[in-house]
Amino acid sequence: MNIRWAMLVAVFSISLALITGGIIKGAYELVLAGVGLGIFLYVTRNYFK
Repeated sequence: MNIRWAMLVAVFSISLALITGGIIKGAYELVLAGVGLGIFLYVTRNYFK
């Protein structure tokens, strides 16, 4: 494992936490932030490999 892989896992975990927290609290802003991070990861996934 290298540092980029660890960064990928960390950002993915933050994204999941934002989405889950937003659903639980009913805060759509958190869900949108989590989805935005997910889209960012999808677009930049080749850099993190």
